[in-house]
Amino acid sequence: MTLVGVFNATEEAAAADKTIQVGTVTVFATKSNGAAWDVGGGAPDIFVQIRVKKAFGSRKSTSVKKNTYSATFSQNTVKIRVGQAIEIKVWDKDFASDDIIGSATYVIDAATFNRGSVTFRSFGRVRSMSISLR
Repeated sequence: MTLVGVFNATEEAAAADKTIQVGTVTVFATKSNGAAWDVGGGAPDIFVQIRVKKAFGSRKSTSVKKNTYSATFSQNTVKIRVGQAIEIKVWDKDFASDDIIGSATYVIDAATFNRGSVTFRSFGRVRSMSISLR
């Protein structure tokens, strides 16, 4: 899924960097096929990966929050500028291989950059996710 903001940068905003801080992520109780996230019907072990979409763009992941459908991170990730796109991936950490919960691409527009926060609604099996720009 691609979420696109309108690029309307001012010179001051375009020159500044802000750091993306992952806030709260809430996910659906099951995978899209109705199966539980973990063996035995357990809740997912959630972590978030954010990548700046450009050649050699930086990528950072949060810690893992175990056995929960709603995780609060308050963790800094990548630096971003107005007009740059980020790729967001929310994962369920597993022993063998991690399950993707949801992914989205978002272009940081001037309004979002200046406001300093955004909440994403329903992508993949993610109900909502908030980030702030600091």
